[in-house]
Amino acid sequence: MTTVESRAHESNPFSAERIRPGALPFFFPAGVTPASLWEQFRQSGYRGQIVGPHGSGKTSLLKALIAGPPWKDFLGNVYFLRNRNELTDLADEERCAFKPDRLWTKIRSMTAGSLVIVDGFDQIRFAGRLLFILQARYRRLKFLATTHRPFLLPTILRLNPDLDLAYEIARHCLSEAARWRLAHGLNPINIPAELVHKLYFEANGNIRELLFSLYDVYEVCSRQMGEACDNGSKPYSPRSEYFDSTS
Repeated sequence: MTTVESRAHESNPFSAERIRPGALPFFFPAGVTPASLWEQFRQSGYRGQIVGPHGSGKTSLLKALIAGPPWKDFLGNVYFLRNRNELTDLADEERCAFKPDRLWTKIRSMTAGSLVIVDGFDQIRFAGRLLFILQARYRRLKFLATTHRPFLLPTILRLNPDLDLAYEIARHCLSEAARWRLAHGLNPINIPAELVHKLYFEANGNIRELLFSLYDVYEVCSRQMGEACDNGSKPYSPRSEYFDSTS
């Protein structure tokens, strides 16, 4: 196996690093835009929540929102709570130890009208969430949270991943990998759409679990292609409908 073919095994587009929360772009549902979400947020008194299951794209959506107007124009602080004892500033992704009093200290230092976004809001205990909402209202802060379950805030968007979204994400990941492989003289790897369909339902509609399964599939395809090149055989290619990863 050549050096390039060896490196190709490390370029799996479904690796944990490439599909971690916020790493993939957000695919906006039809009729939903950053501007339309801001308008709904405004109509809710600048208080709201984005609700969705694990792996539905909540963090990716936040990154898409704060990247441009109108959200970026009002951005004060964004907190990315991935684990109970960990707080990350999403703006620069620097990790630091999280303690409730640290969060309250930050809130007290914010000026009225600042936009505060907490990703993973339901990882704070009930009393802490309630206090946070009351503090945000008292200090007249604009407050948006992401959560798996609704909690005492107007819901401005409910994310419901479906099979079409699974296809779109798989196509995006394969296209990214195909560009790398073609640039290095390797054939792109295509995964059958029917297999994505099967794995999606095996994962009970959980997009993140689907992507973990696709990692294993991609690894098998990559190894088979490498072995075929070593022995002069025809490279692996699915014999059924697949996503055209070169498009």
